[in-house]
Amino acid sequence: MNQIQQVIHSKIQSLVTMSHAAGAMSHSTTTGSVRESYLTTFLKELLPQGVSATSGVLCDFAGRTSRQLDLVLTLDSSLPVISMRDGISLIPVDSALLAIEIKSTLDTDALTQVENQNTSLVELNVSNEVAEGERFIIPTMVVAMETSKLSCSNVSDWVQRTGNTAACCVIGKYFVKSDEPKPVSIESAGNGAFNETLAFVACLYHAVLHLKSIRNFEPNWGRYLLS
Repeated sequence: MNQIQQVIHSKIQSLVTMSHAAGAMSHSTTTGSVRESYLTTFLKELLPQGVSATSGVLCDFAGRTSRQLDLVLTLDSSLPVISMRDGISLIPVDSALLAIEIKSTLDTDALTQVENQNTSLVELNVSNEVAEGERFIIPTMVVAMETSKLSCSNVSDWVQRTGNTAACCVIGKYFVKSDEPKPVSIESAGNGAFNETLAFVACLYHAVLHLKSIRNFEPNWGRYLLS
């Protein structure tokens, strides 16, 4: 391992250790919330400069809104994110790059929730024109600490048939990335290397950089305030 790999690997190992400790709690809802907070902290530490993360609801200038999202990655240089309460924000769609759904346990209900979120995201429009024939759609990634029923193959099939889900990772289990003609998957080597999670971290970083690079419009704050 090089030095960067060692540091990220140690963060993943710490995440897994704390998650296992949280699993000892008798209240399942509390366990889930604690694990999700650990995952959120882990992801926020790995973002490129100029990108922030918050939970909340995306909105557009016409008043349309998304469902509540666990984590939205936003451009610091874009339109303001309006803090509401308890870490929940109202986020102009023009400022958003990527939505991340964070789960303690990945199951079919979680996948259905992501599908519904994707539908609400597709309905949002940015405040200025993009290139002719194009729309700026916010993609989604899914990250979970564990799953008891969904195999890598199950999730790969789901990613292939659903739109706008760019990647899915279960820490210590597998990583699935949307690709053509079919998704690419990496399963855990089972030796504590966390090769699947390291691949997800790399995928997330490069996805954010790519989404920044293809942003070809200037947000129109006036349309939010005056329309």
